Amino acid sequence: QTGRTRNLDGDVGGVAAVDIGAYEFVPPELVFTVNSFADTIDVNLADLLALDINNNTTLRAAIQESNARPGAERIDLPAGTFSLTQVGFNEDASYTGDLDITGTVRIVGAGRDQTIIDAGDLDRVFHILSSANVILSNLTIQNGFMASGGGILVEGSLTLDNVIVADNVANNLSNSVIRSEQHTSELLSHS
Repeated sequence: QTGRTRNLDGDVGGVAAVDIGAYEFVPPELVFTVNSFADTIDVNLADLLALDINNNTTLRAAIQESNARPGAERIDLPAGTFSLTQVGFNEDASYTGDLDITGTVRIVGAGRDQTIIDAGDLDRVFHILSSANVILSNLTIQNGFMASGGGILVEGSLTLDNVIVADNVANNLSNSVIRSEQHTSELLSHS
């Protein structure tokens, strides 16, 4: 009964009684707090922990865990540089190369000059797949390199809030540094 006024006379017998009826459960946003700059994978997907082999929460592990569960997540990043080091291409599970996102997630850095995600020219930085709804805020995306969408390839929905996208290269100049193929991209603020 979302959006409807509840009847205070639950049995319509003239006695005030709240009709609680059914309710809609919205799971709370799950928050992953990244505590390692390593570029390592989640060792146990869908356990809600996002831990690598050393029991650390990495950016890649948090994205993989977020992809493995329904609902919305938030990934909090500390100040520092996250260097992508997992070499590999053409997979969409975030095991190698770029950070593939398939679900609903907010990735929040400590500040656009303080939190940096650097692909080191190995691959693009982010691949936002068609099922994804992503908000990136307070961070820098740099040194992505790919034929299409050097910094970010957007097939789903992306919002950038206080984000710097710099020093990314797309081989095919018609497929810019941020390439939005189908859905929505929104820039809330920029430098």
